[in-house]
Amino acid sequence: MLALAAATLLLTAAPAAAPSRPRVAVVDLKPVQGVQPGTAAVLTSIVVNDASRAGFDVISQADVATLLGVERQRQLLGCSEDASCLAEIGGALGAEFVLSGQVGQIGSRYHLALQLLDAKKARVAARSAQFCEQSEDALAAASQAALAECRSATAMTLAP
Repeated sequence: MLALAAATLLLTAAPAAAPSRPRVAVVDLKPVQGVQPGTAAVLTSIVVNDASRAGFDVISQADVATLLGVERQRQLLGCSEDASCLAEIGGALGAEFVLSGQVGQIGSRYHLALQLLDAKKARVAARSAQFCEQSEDALAAASQAALAECRSATAMTLAP
């Protein structure tokens, strides 16, 4: 628990981002049916970078792992992907939102599903699901479209 507190302190002690940049913790995308873990890892990296460009202040699971060490992170934060647990992790990291999702193959297409959780309210703020051709280029484009949908919903949530 001390390591989590230290990581939280490090993350929240960083210079404050502009108020218009909501903080989002991005959880690694889960590969399911027919998708290799490496493909999901690269797609997670794309989502992290695109989320940053879309106006989020991003903390990725890789960032947290670097601070805590992978095994220590699993031990301290080990929980399923249910909304309340992810919201708890997001809150511990000072994130307003937690972005999670999965990617899989169904039939001859890929399916990508993202969900954006409001960490304070422990509820889903936005969801997006995209089907695309079975190519990694199409999958990357689908991730950008899904993230744009989630960002649009977040902009409405944060509007005064």
